[in-house]
Amino acid sequence: MSGTPGASLMVPLYFTPDLKTPLRSFVVDIEFVSNNLKFQKASRGVAAEQANVDITTAVTDAPADDKGVTRSKLRVTASLAGQTPPEGMPDGLLAYLLFQISLEAKPFTIKLTPAVISAEDFSNPPKKIAKVGTEPGLVTVELLDVMPEATCFFFTH
Repeated sequence: MSGTPGASLMVPLYFTPDLKTPLRSFVVDIEFVSNNLKFQKASRGVAAEQANVDITTAVTDAPADDKGVTRSKLRVTASLAGQTPPEGMPDGLLAYLLFQISLEAKPFTIKLTPAVISAEDFSNPPKKIAKVGTEPGLVTVELLDVMPEATCFFFTH
């Protein structure tokens, strides 16, 4: 995902279930450098709307470190509504996460690092699930008048 200073970015949050262990809910923290990237809000995705999944978010901002770098932690909670949902968390787009790039942002790549805090199955009472995988995301800030760097190398001998 890339954008220019001042742009708003919609970062998709996808979920792929393990068919052997359907989930009732999960909580994931997404950490990122937030000097020039601010979380705005979350909107439910198609899969969340169809399966009646509640999505809530909360942001915690840490104080700047000695180099002036500020980090934020975005907590995303996804849970199936109702006491006895028919199936587990659905496969697909659960949420759009809206971020704002500051007008002062310089060209930079910001890693969105997810960590699963908890996940529960359908047992009564729900059991905690330990193995839930995640994949990080990237937000690249680009300037319109700067040529992108080449990512390919050609070698001859």
